Amino acid sequence: MTKILPENFAEKIGKIVAGNETPFYFYDEKILKNRAKNLLETARKFFPDFENFFAVKANPNPKLLQIWQDCGCGFDCASIPELEIAAKLNSRKMMFSANFTPKKEFAKARQVGAIVNLDHPNDFANLQNCGESLPEILSFRFNPGERNLADNNFVTGKLNESKFGATGEQILRGIETAKNAGVKRFGLHAFLGSNVLDENYFVETAEILFDLAAEIFQKFSVEIEFINTSGGLGVPYLPSESELDLEKIFSGIRRVFDEKSAKFSIRCPNLFMESGRWLSAPAGFLISKIVARKEIFNKKYAGLDASMANLMRPGLYGAFHEMSVWRDGTILPNCHSELVSESGKKISNQFRDDKNNLEKINVVGPLCENNDFFARDRDLPKLQIGDILILHDAGGHGFAMGFQYNGRLRCAEFLARENGEIEKIRRAETSADYFQTAVEI
Repeated sequence: MTKILPENFAEKIGKIVAGNETPFYFYDEKILKNRAKNLLETARKFFPDFENFFAVKANPNPKLLQIWQDCGCGFDCASIPELEIAAKLNSRKMMFSANFTPKKEFAKARQVGAIVNLDHPNDFANLQNCGESLPEILSFRFNPGERNLADNNFVTGKLNESKFGATGEQILRGIETAKNAGVKRFGLHAFLGSNVLDENYFVETAEILFDLAAEIFQKFSVEIEFINTSGGLGVPYLPSESELDLEKIFSGIRRVFDEKSAKFSIRCPNLFMESGRWLSAPAGFLISKIVARKEIFNKKYAGLDASMANLMRPGLYGAFHEMSVWRDGTILPNCHSELVSESGKKISNQFRDDKNNLEKINVVGPLCENNDFFARDRDLPKLQIGDILILHDAGGHGFAMGFQYNGRLRCAEFLARENGEIEKIRRAETSADYFQTAVEI
């Protein structure tokens, strides 16, 4: 797999390292914009009114959200703070997709004008009694249960054992209840897997949802205005994986919609998505320093100043993140994937080809938890104390999943602008921040 690096990446990392402590997150504006442009332009070839509601949970930094909004994305929110971020950016395109939702969250969603996506018809009572008027348009979140494809995802688990969404029969009852209460327009949302790399999965999801939309029309004369296939667009973390073919996905969904529309004699709904990871992950990198090494029971360990408090995915899921090394102003080649700059210039592959330059090592953090691993028995260039380790594809569900166990503080974030300037878009937390909400004694 080829990993795209920002132009002049080594120089940019060196500049930040020289004036700031590690660890920190680094994002590249050009990669962010190019991916958003690619998604929206490809989708709108087949669905001219297509909308992507960026999943704020993937990366909630307001500066980055502003970039995606400027590119034409809306926001998918799941909490009051996420709704408030979108509202402060003056977004006019918001989806609210929460679960087991209290009245105050529905009230906030109604106040800021978000489309409410009910996780289950049982939530309708809280929406009705939240203190705000009922929305004109309402969406329901469908969990189709066991799927033919990608049914056992390490993030979401098996769909028929999941806490999310409602069955088809439950949604039919929910549509009837909401219609009788005065809701006039409806949409459907899918429960989808996470980080799916099979194009057919998205086409199959659209087909399942359209069949449900047809049943709703036949029973209640309600035309579904949009079908939201949720997020789930995957990125190739592993060297053996390939990028999704977006054209194949959207052309396949278009074919399904046209066939089903003719079969059931109903209008085609619009298509929405809530892609967050696909837009953000490849544009973000976690930058950390090797501070110590040791060997025990014939295993080598390199310790970083970052931990799973900074990037939880490897420790939580056993997820793979490709790694590169910055040393003396140069990025040492990657052992598993080709590294290529945005202009197409390849980074030398001498370390991958010359086994004498490699070592098998565990990369770990300093938490008092034995799952604080970034890599296990990974072939890497022979690491030295002081080396800067670069973890790729960390821009989605990276900083956002951070925490403060062991008093490990959240790190800073930097953005490389298209004009070459580097902007700090979040300062690192301090000990004062850590204790700020505690009651003084």
